[in-house]
Amino acid sequence: MSIDNKPNAGRIKLLYLLVPFVFTAFIAVTIFLETFDGYDFLFIVAIVFILIIMFLHNIKFRYIIFDIKDNKIVLRYHGLGPIGTTFKSIEFPAQKLAKYEIQSAFFGIRKELVLYQETKKGIAKYPGVSLSAMASKDREKLLAVLYNVLKLNGKKG
Repeated sequence: MSIDNKPNAGRIKLLYLLVPFVFTAFIAVTIFLETFDGYDFLFIVAIVFILIIMFLHNIKFRYIIFDIKDNKIVLRYHGLGPIGTTFKSIEFPAQKLAKYEIQSAFFGIRKELVLYQETKKGIAKYPGVSLSAMASKDREKLLAVLYNVLKLNGKKG
């Protein structure tokens, strides 16, 4: 069973492309029409633009593909923003899943999935993967699959 967030990821990529374009167009039209005296207004607009970019960056939108194949949990993801789009993957046998958590970050706006795997030396914790770009119904499907894997492994979900 494969779960991904391709439709939302496409819209978010479009948002990342449109925000700078709209900002540039707005500044150009404002300067061309000489709508405001001085550059105070343009400075304020630039600050708002920078805050919007910082907000979008801190939400850490990720394109996610979750799959269970060949009795392995496979979670592939990469950033959707223009910066930090490294491709990463988490893969391990499904029977080694110890637990999972959903953690809130960035003032509760960003939800992160944290997976735990049983190893010979104890429990290994994977870094959190932001689920912010995932639709709530897909997030619920993903959590239901993880819950069922834990149940099949004889662990509490």
